[in-house]
Amino acid sequence: MNKVERFQDSEIPYELLASFGLTQEMVEDLPMKVLEQLLSGQRTPLLPISIQDSEGKAGNYLARLSLVRVEDGIDVMLMPYKESTLLEEFEEQQQSILRNGSALYSEQDALYYQLDASTHQIMSMPSHVIEHNIQVLGKSIDMVSSDVEQLMHGEILCLSKEESPITVGIDLTEDVGIRIVNGDRVAWEKEVAGEDLPLYSFGINGCWVNDGALSYVREEDYTQEMIDALEEKASQVRSNALHR
Repeated sequence: MNKVERFQDSEIPYELLASFGLTQEMVEDLPMKVLEQLLSGQRTPLLPISIQDSEGKAGNYLARLSLVRVEDGIDVMLMPYKESTLLEEFEEQQQSILRNGSALYSEQDALYYQLDASTHQIMSMPSHVIEHNIQVLGKSIDMVSSDVEQLMHGEILCLSKEESPITVGIDLTEDVGIRIVNGDRVAWEKEVAGEDLPLYSFGINGCWVNDGALSYVREEDYTQEMIDALEEKASQVRSNALHR
């Protein structure tokens, strides 16, 4: 499968990220799962960013981010949210498939298409890349040929691996075009949608709020609901420590 780039904590380009409105404090407070996605070269969920145009005027956006290694260091790829117009170029039945989050195979284009529900952009990947990766995956987890065929047709499969369920499906937000989740289809769909992140992820300086996209609230701006949630979390930690 494609090589996945790894980054060390010390390589995070804080100054560059700050130029997009993400301060070092905000980055360090990211939920552990999101921070791991960033360090493994994957795309993050939607994050609030600020970009200046050629006239120096700043605009606020939501975008997925990923780190990339370049000749002179590390840079950031931005995938902003925007309303999709390309969806209209597909036939009605194909639009329905895409809106449902499924992968659409086009034999004519030799591509797989999928709608990124967070950014509303149509993603694509060459079919031979997906098919190759599925074949490799099939060998690594002992899938039968019928499972491989179903995956290639865009279906989501729940398989048994060492008596535990794993769910596999095409997901073009992943570098290799395939997502594997420990759990059933519900767990797979929650991870794709980012619903596996809690509503509140408290850090040292503030809290990331998961309301479909991640937003950051500094500690001094916590609402009463957030204060109550933080106190409840602290109480659970104390209770768990006492019962060890």
